[in-house]
Amino acid sequence: MKTFFTLAVVLLATLGLHAQVNGYAKVTSVIGPVLTVTNVNETYDQFDIGDQVIVMQMQDNVIGSNTANNSSFGNIASIANAGRFEVATVLLTARVSGLLNVITLSGPLSTTFNTGSNSSVQIITFPTLGSPNYSTTSNINALPWDGNIGGIVAFNVNGILTLNHNISADNAGFRGGATDSNNGTDAGCNNTTFFSAVSPYHGNKGEGIYKATDANYTSAIGRIASGGGGGNGHNSGGGGGSNYTSGGDGGNGYNCSIVTGGFGGATLGSYVNGIRYFLGGGGGSGEANNAFNTSGGNGGGIVLVKANELRTAGSAARRISADGQGGSSAGNDGAGGGGAGGTLFIEVNNWNVISAAPLNMSANGANGGNVGDPNRHGGGAGGGQGAILFSSMQPTANTTTSTANGTGGLNSTGGTRAANGAGVANSGVVTTTFIVLPVKLISFTGAINTTASLQWVTENEKSFSHFEIQFSEDGNRFYGVGRISANGGNGRQTYDFNSNVTHQGIHYYRLKMVDNDGKVAYSKIIILRRTDNTNAGVSIFPNPATKNPVLSVKSTENAQASIAVMNMQGALLSLENKTIKTGDNAILLQSANKLSAGIYNVRVLMNGKAYFTRMILQ
Repeated sequence: MKTFFTLAVVLLATLGLHAQVNGYAKVTSVIGPVLTVTNVNETYDQFDIGDQVIVMQMQDNVIGSNTANNSSFGNIASIANAGRFEVATVLLTARVSGLLNVITLSGPLSTTFNTGSNSSVQIITFPTLGSPNYSTTSNINALPWDGNIGGIVAFNVNGILTLNHNISADNAGFRGGATDSNNGTDAGCNNTTFFSAVSPYHGNKGEGIYKATDANYTSAIGRIASGGGGGNGHNSGGGGGSNYTSGGDGGNGYNCSIVTGGFGGATLGSYVNGIRYFLGGGGGSGEANNAFNTSGGNGGGIVLVKANELRTAGSAARRISADGQGGSSAGNDGAGGGGAGGTLFIEVNNWNVISAAPLNMSANGANGGNVGDPNRHGGGAGGGQGAILFSSMQPTANTTTSTANGTGGLNSTGGTRAANGAGVANSGVVTTTFIVLPVKLISFTGAINTTASLQWVTENEKSFSHFEIQFSEDGNRFYGVGRISANGGNGRQTYDFNSNVTHQGIHYYRLKMVDNDGKVAYSKIIILRRTDNTNAGVSIFPNPATKNPVLSVKSTENAQASIAVMNMQGALLSLENKTIKTGDNAILLQSANKLSAGIYNVRVLMNGKAYFTRMILQ
């Protein structure tokens, strides 16, 4: 766990505030392993070299041609990449005036992430907490989704995770529809307008997995993928947001005998799997003509927890939750629809939940808003249920698990209700063999002469397929040089691979690790340098290093050497002079201990000749 994060958690616990553990950034382009980012939030965790990260397609162009003004508006035509994610490793970062703008991963992503006008992608840090055990010091919350970043809590604990507090992404998902601006205008009962620009006659749609950039799609009863539709005039209720199940339809308007309430968000359950899940959709707002607050509720976010064992402690119930937010109630106007439940992804091998601190896990849809008037208007619909995914058996001892549908709000005081979220209760609870990473890599090392000899050790090869050994001459463009099938099993496995070496200089190797369901992760990159025994050359050992790296200089003559350490932009960071003797020389680069983690160039000038190598600090 990084010192920065530790200090942040201690400080927040001291102040009595809720902690966050992730950094977030919007991805604006993906070119091979290089991601351009904006909207960076590193308040609680930074994107550093060697870190694991999650790249996730939050929204995509899922409605296709379903854009006509009819009841099919906003239906899902193709799920595209919405909800898809990959776990990757940061190789390099670049900053301008201290602000992160480029992240280079250790390898290209296997998914073609879309950054077009109706799509959004974000990258989230995936920190490992503890060494190896971790006990919470305060509640851990998701940064709420703001249209660009947030909505997700994600972390890994290699040992025992002890919950002394709660983990929550409640109300942190897609946003509910905003209150409309009507104040006194009676639009009549309207069941023919399914989308419209901002209008005093229609409530606003909730947000969902389609990124709506056309201002003409803002309001009216048509759903927007998983976002609930807004109520139409006059005083109809907003539709509920959706996730694993669909949201309910909003209640009809004042004195309306036709369907005028917002449509519920579309069901996403058939698309949920180990590499795809969703924020809860936002509820649509109700339609107002008396200026009452009728906004829709936000959906729940995503919680991703990976630990060898999860324990509870203390004498109070603990929660892991991604519940939706209730729709706003109204007086004699239409009420807002409830947000859908989000998603919990729990990869835990062992559970130890004590009776004194029972565990409640939920991804519940929220209730729609009520109408507080004796005359019938439109209550807000209930939100659909979210999803809870377990990588092994669902825990039962002292544990409750819930993906409930939201209840429709009252259409009038003591009267009927708008529709509930759809589906059988708890159908979103799924026990499967989904895992976040295909395998746990314990070590990856190598040596080189006329042959590159690579060795690696793994654990937890459950549902794991194979390794592809990849090579690069420049550390950027990799290609496969071999494949080894997995041994399988949960114990430690050891592998060896030899590759022919055809040229002098630096060789880059990494492992592409492929799960049975196609999920991919990449190892760190190791750098090996081959030099002819009769010629001069330089190298770093160990590489990567944490401190006290050694510069190895092989020379054919005595010389005075100038040794420079530079960053990747060529700026000189340190310079020292050393006497070099014929043969092998080992020089301790103590100046490197003052440098931050990263990749550096080392230049050695001897007798008018320059020799270069790269140094990686972790």
